[in-house]
Amino acid sequence: MELVREFLVFHDFTNTLESYEAELRTGIGKGFDVDKNLDLIFSLYFPKFHADSLLSLLGFFKHYFSSSSDAPLASMLSKLETSLLRFYVVHAIQCNPNNKVVNFFTLYDAELLQRYM
Repeated sequence: MELVREFLVFHDFTNTLESYEAELRTGIGKGFDVDKNLDLIFSLYFPKFHADSLLSLLGFFKHYFSSSSDAPLASMLSKLETSLLRFYVVHAIQCNPNNKVVNFFTLYDAELLQRYM
């Protein structure tokens, strides 16, 4: 947490620093809230077709919650990622706004191949 403070002070993000410290005092920033993350995914990322944000969040989960010593967690995260990406594609096919499925695979085909090969 100290590194975050140093970064914010160094870059003169004083308003952000104040908000950050206020959230830490109220306990908002002290824990991982599964419900908020699920709400973010299912209320924003899927309905608004924010594939980049979804992939970024999944990458964050994979990076910070998996380790070589915890194989069951890494396996579960991989299955969760696969299921959420499948859901995204199915949702995009059902809604079909401006052919989001083609856009998704055009933008992320190389990244997805790299992840799953």
